[in-house]
Amino acid sequence: MKKKTAKKKVKKTVKKTVKKTTKKKVKKKVTKKKTTRKEPLTFTTHGLDNKKLKIMSEIPFAPCSSFSKDRHGIMFAHTHADKVFHLYYTKSIENRLVFSMPELMMSDIIESGRVVGSRAVAKFLVKDADTGETESFMGAGQGDNGVWSDNSAQTVAFKQGLLMYFLNSWPQPENMIDIVKESFETTKGPDMVPQMRQILPKKVSEILEETGGYQALLDFFGKTPGERREIKWNYP
Repeated sequence: MKKKTAKKKVKKTVKKTVKKTTKKKVKKKVTKKKTTRKEPLTFTTHGLDNKKLKIMSEIPFAPCSSFSKDRHGIMFAHTHADKVFHLYYTKSIENRLVFSMPELMMSDIIESGRVVGSRAVAKFLVKDADTGETESFMGAGQGDNGVWSDNSAQTVAFKQGLLMYFLNSWPQPENMIDIVKESFETTKGPDMVPQMRQILPKKVSEILEETGGYQALLDFFGKTPGERREIKWNYP
């Protein structure tokens, strides 16, 4: 009877040992799976970004080419839209960039119960023709020149949008007189008169308005050199 009991104990011991060994092997396999290393992420440089940086380095700032007065009568210099468009038109062709305006919101500017101008808020899209990459940017502007107000508002919105997109600056000149002279030299015909309204002192401008001086200037610049005569206006 004693011999049989000893055999049973041996069998139980063997079974327990096998079970423990099996469990340990399973644990080791799970641990190996957790420590598996992933491949590092790779990044690519986009063509649109490279072209934008190239243009930014080539046009760090746009010189002021015109002047205006704010609502407080303080004069400030700014860039002409046609000059800004010419700069970026050339660079866009060279770098194969296409600009469009997919969204536009127009509104009236109302003062004292009447419409005095237009305001444009637009979303612009630039597309790289080589890679197909696109990027959007915003621009806003106002126009107050009558029937052309909507057009002017959109023009200012696009001009400012381009300058802001390329992080361009337009530093104020130290000598405002130089900007005034340059502006008058590059302006022709009746377009000169609105600039005179901007630069002349308020008192002088009021006299020209009341006595017909501005109208005389418009008539003068609106004629050919052969038709022009001495300007006559009713100033006492």
